[in-house]
Amino acid sequence: MVSFEAAKEYVEQVRAPIKAFVPIDGGHFACFTDPNQFIAALQTRVMPLIDG
Repeated sequence: MVSFEAAKEYVEQVRAPIKAFVPIDGGHFACFTDPNQFIAALQTRVMPLIDG
């Protein structure tokens, strides 16, 4: 686990055709601590790529 800032800096250095830094309340275990926000992020960021 790393700090929010370290994670954000890392993502900024990643070179990819599509990327996003989506902070979700709950930290490292966001999919368990805030599943609604996690699912919403998947629906808005990932599903369009699959349906594409």
